[in-house]
Amino acid sequence: MSVEINVKGDGIPWNETTLWLTGLAGVSGAMYYKVLKTLHEYGQIGVDALAANTPVDSGRTGGAWRYSVGLDRQGFRITWHN
Repeated sequence: MSVEINVKGDGIPWNETTLWLTGLAGVSGAMYYKVLKTLHEYGQIGVDALAANTPVDSGRTGGAWRYSVGLDRQGFRITWHN
């Protein structure tokens, strides 16, 4: 099982996020690793939240959650798996 979240919106918080993400188009080596580090931090936060909230009778164990971080033509991506 994987969970993908796509967010679209137009408002003050999203404008700031859009500006930040737009700035990643010319990411330098140092910024690239900073982004990856941040994504790994949020990946682990997601794993912890999913593990804590996986129902016992779901057929999957909360401890089986993991995540992966990647970069493709669409941008950076965090994917959670169980």
